[in-house]
Amino acid sequence: MLYAEHRPSPLLKPFIECVWTLCGTLESQPAQPERILPDGCMELVFHRGTPFERAGERQAAAFIVGQMLEPAFVTMSRHVEVLGIRFQPGGAYAFFDASMRELTNRFVDLQLVAGTFGREFEDKILHAPSLSAAVQIAMRELECRVKPLRPECLRARELAASQIREHGNVPIRDLASKAGISERQLEREFNHFVGLTPKVFSSILRFQRVFKAIERDAGWVDVAIECGYYDQSHLIADFRRFSGSTPAAFDTERFELGRHFLRSRRMSS
Repeated sequence: MLYAEHRPSPLLKPFIECVWTLCGTLESQPAQPERILPDGCMELVFHRGTPFERAGERQAAAFIVGQMLEPAFVTMSRHVEVLGIRFQPGGAYAFFDASMRELTNRFVDLQLVAGTFGREFEDKILHAPSLSAAVQIAMRELECRVKPLRPECLRARELAASQIREHGNVPIRDLASKAGISERQLEREFNHFVGLTPKVFSSILRFQRVFKAIERDAGWVDVAIECGYYDQSHLIADFRRFSGSTPAAFDTERFELGRHFLRSRRMSS
């Protein structure tokens, strides 16, 4: 599979991390699903090839992936041609008139969320003459769609970005204090604009950092300390929560697709 990331235009950069593409042809239908992990971002996905399957059902040709709280298991098709738009945390709100919390842990048909715009956007992407042309069309369509953000959304995006820079290790009370708001208000704003509570968002960021530490062959105790966990058992609990597996039992053979989406592998890391 050929995976690539494309930087957004300057206008879109505050809202979109990248536009990514995945394409290739498999010799046979995969026998096992692949594991996709929560990463703290929402995605908009278009299948220009044959859609993948998830939970025994064929995916829509265009859908929004809300913030994930658990792993998703998808089975690739033999003909893969996918275009994805990865939003910055809080960035999707600039394009869709919905509370991001309503989309959390859901894969929702684009037309159900974006109506006429969603239907027209899907048609343009799926019928573009090439994948590279589809990337440019996606950029133009989103540039026309972007809307001014409310001050609360701007604040939530800024706080989410600062937490990303610190790998999820800023205490929630310090985030609220930095913004001059209460922890309860911070939670409401994160839920509405980012789709997660600040606590869960921070936990996902710490969990994602684990994979970068593992790549250096660090021991689990060292990984736990480096990634901001209280101890090894705390790390294992979060690993099980977000991957559906313990570190020792994690099946890397079912992770060829999912590893492309790790934060440590992305252009923004």
